[in-house]
Amino acid sequence: MEIAVITGASSGLGRAYAQRIDQKLELDEIWLIARREEKLQETADLLTHKSRIIPMDLTDPESAPALKKMLE
Repeated sequence: MEIAVITGASSGLGRAYAQRIDQKLELDEIWLIARREEKLQETADLLTHKSRIIPMDLTDPESAPALKKMLE
């Protein structure tokens, strides 16, 4: 399974990066990570690929183990 994981995907460069990947790559899924779930949904709504919304603050030390578990 081919997945793109994009952090900061709720706005700005992260959102732009998600849109660019959506247009240019053939993937099974795009994972969108950022703190604001509603903004992640807005990004997901712009994409044609299946998206997984992951509301997570990667500056929180507890986030790393949770993300690692998702990637296993």
